[in-house]
Amino acid sequence: MVLDNTDKMHRLRRDLQHEAVLRNKQRISEKQRSVTDMLKSADKNEESSGRDEEEEDEDKDDEGIGSEGEEETGRLAEIVKKRREDIRRKKEEEEKMKAQQEAERIKEQKFREQQQQIQNQRRKEEQLKIELETTVHSLRTEPLGMDRNYNRYWVFTGYPGFYIEQGWWTEADGEYFKNLSRDSNLDTSNGSEN
Repeated sequence: MVLDNTDKMHRLRRDLQHEAVLRNKQRISEKQRSVTDMLKSADKNEESSGRDEEEEDEDKDDEGIGSEGEEETGRLAEIVKKRREDIRRKKEEEEKMKAQQEAERIKEQKFREQQQQIQNQRRKEEQLKIELETTVHSLRTEPLGMDRNYNRYWVFTGYPGFYIEQGWWTEADGEYFKNLSRDSNLDTSNGSEN
């Protein structure tokens, strides 16, 4: 019975761990998809802004203003790229932290559940031990003795006093006990003659 409960507990723990791993993989893949979608949209915006910049550069070249505007746009583009990378890194770090916190929370919850199951199992075992001890100590197979009316006297541990059992014997039992008492009287008389 105890082994069955421990097997069930191990199976439950294994199933919970497997489910947690699957959920984490799904979350990570969803977040990766969202990040790639964001990067694609950012790249599309850069391409469209890059085309506009090229057209502006051509207009500026026509006007003769080119070099200062190009340097400034190059710096701005680098700043925008750095900011995007920083934002992406921060999001990844936050996702990792959330995933770690979730994993720790799940571990903690599983640990609490396991401890609760172990405590419940120990309580059951203790109750069974107590019940076993009381049944072993409270059962007697033979009475303490009998009186002349063939009433049996019993003492049970855990219960105060002693108990008298009346009317338990039949005439056949009476014959048996008469013969038994006669045999015991013969044994004592033979012992005294020697």
